[in-house]
Amino acid sequence: MHVWHIGAEASRASIGGVNFVVWLLAERQVAQGARVTMIVPDAPEPATLAAAAARGIEVVHVPQRHLLFDGKALRAALESHRPNVAVLHSVFLPRLIGASGALHAAGIPQMFMAHGALAEKAMHRSPIRKRLFVRFLERPRILRSAGVLLCTPSEAGDVRRVVPDYAGMLATLYNPIELDEFIAQPWEPPIGRPTALFIGRLDIEHKGIDRLFALAHHMPEMDFHLYGNSDPRYEAAMRALLKAAPPNLRLSPPIFGAEKIRAYAEATVLVQPSRWEGFPIIDAEAMAVGTPVAISTDVPLAQDLAAQDCGLLLPTETAAGVLALRAALADRDRLHRISANARHFAATNFHPDRQAAAHLDAYREAIAMAAANGNKRPAHGKTSTASPTVLHRRH
Repeated sequence: MHVWHIGAEASRASIGGVNFVVWLLAERQVAQGARVTMIVPDAPEPATLAAAAARGIEVVHVPQRHLLFDGKALRAALESHRPNVAVLHSVFLPRLIGASGALHAAGIPQMFMAHGALAEKAMHRSPIRKRLFVRFLERPRILRSAGVLLCTPSEAGDVRRVVPDYAGMLATLYNPIELDEFIAQPWEPPIGRPTALFIGRLDIEHKGIDRLFALAHHMPEMDFHLYGNSDPRYEAAMRALLKAAPPNLRLSPPIFGAEKIRAYAEATVLVQPSRWEGFPIIDAEAMAVGTPVAISTDVPLAQDLAAQDCGLLLPTETAAGVLALRAALADRDRLHRISANARHFAATNFHPDRQAAAHLDAYREAIAMAAANGNKRPAHGKTSTASPTVLHRRH
């Protein structure tokens, strides 16, 4: 089977959860016998090409012209590297819309992954533009997809809100991580002052950085350690937050590798106060270590994990959030139970080889469904049997 992945950056080293997931899946899918091509909009560096070639991954540069893939170059890639299936990652990218149309015209089955970006709260940023984009561009793309792959079960609600009449395959396939690196380090928070950890982009609106500062102001008994790069869109707002920051909040540059794993292990809790998310890689990594994760109730993932006693619900209102964190800190037995459950969940769902195989199974089913339907809109009631997945049937 030949798979195209479209939506990643030209380098695996580029920071971003979607980029990390796509490159890791590509690597492990090649190891399992698939031919995998990454379609990228920027010219990759020679080092990237060499590293990809060493892992058996093909990288094809299709230049971007005015937000779209160059049509001539894309058609040439389809002729020379024609896939059996294409997986398009993320939303609100015009080049993906154009690629979807070209794939459909060429009779190639395609699959869609939103990675949480269709959440209702995500529409609040540039709401008019996004709603028009969804109605006239994303909705048709989803309708011609043989399958929609979800990163958490509740994401199905976002898809059905946008496309109520979608009748194709819906399957939850959790994001892979380099599981062995994280599960080898157990959660061991030091005795003394508790620590709340945040790792990620300092996108104030999306990641809820303002909420973190508010929690720190109202919880002087807890240290808040934030690691991340500033977002250019929020430089002035970030300066204002830092100017009034309480002494128990510390902001540091991003951390990686062993330093990041150690930060997970030594934190009392990872705090994720985002206004929207799919299943962040940071949360998956923390769960593999066993660090309890407190996720904003704005994010459907919070309910999914809380229902399995794998995470903490973090109310969006500051006073309620403070009460929830204090209650969790006061119940050490509960934190250790959540830690153990989270590690088990991670071991079951985040292994890259297992997820690569599950994704390939879903692709095969999409190919079969497209063939049965003449590569037209999926027939009503089709559902995936790929494993390991959480499956959804239209009602």
